[in-house]
Amino acid sequence: MIDIEKNKKVKKIFATFKDLNVEVGAILYFTKDEKITCRVQENQRVLLNGLKCSISRAAEIVLEQMGYEWKSVRGYKYWMYMGKTLMELADEFKLRQKK
Repeated sequence: MIDIEKNKKVKKIFATFKDLNVEVGAILYFTKDEKITCRVQENQRVLLNGLKCSISRAAEIVLEQMGYEWKSVRGYKYWMYMGKTLMELADEFKLRQKK
């Protein structure tokens, strides 16, 4: 018999900008071209070329403009703040939470 609870998939929730100490107004840099930036608009949204969207949508837009045709993107891997990707900052946040 299959243990439903054991095999249940849990959606991974990443830390918010506030959790990562990324303030509203902060500039984020795209990892593939640091000349491309977006600005943190609120705790879960950024402003990219006048469009308010999620960090993942912002990465999708930029990657589409670069010619990539990916169906989904994990935005935290493609944007940096103070020399680290948001994914690295989220990993550090998770480690601090475990202590």
